[in-house]
Amino acid sequence: MTEKKTDDARVNRNPVVHNIGALQWDGERRGPELEDEEPDIKWCNRTKKWWKTWQESPQAMLMTDTDWEFMLETAFLHNLLWGWHMIVDKESGGFIDVPCDPKDAKSLAGEIRIRLEKMGATIKDRGSLGMRIQTSGADVVKEAEKATRSGVDYRKRLTGEDPQPL
Repeated sequence: MTEKKTDDARVNRNPVVHNIGALQWDGERRGPELEDEEPDIKWCNRTKKWWKTWQESPQAMLMTDTDWEFMLETAFLHNLLWGWHMIVDKESGGFIDVPCDPKDAKSLAGEIRIRLEKMGATIKDRGSLGMRIQTSGADVVKEAEKATRSGVDYRKRLTGEDPQPL
């Protein structure tokens, strides 16, 4: 009978699963403010919202200074992907704002996905990390109400009751 290998002797055929366990989310906002960390950067609204989401996430309860630094680097990439960037217009010599180049967007999005996987961004990612998030019943109801309010009522839009364009 063969002996079971120690974790140090494994060769990734059966990778070690990190078992962080259950997080009892307290709903607090953590981490540095994006504008305080890099005040000279023009952060796009989508990146500001993304940063706030991470500050208010259960994962933030586990983050240390090095994790927030890693997230700040990821925020730079996120801002490049979603923000508009000032370049020199060759014809006029003035500055114009342009979105991210589609060729660059693909690699930026891939790098962001890889980085967020390490932080437990999706249910699958959290499962790989052995992370479970527990919330109180009141938190679940509050999140459901928030999602309902932010949703689009397509029935109203299709019947013309809601004048907002699709």
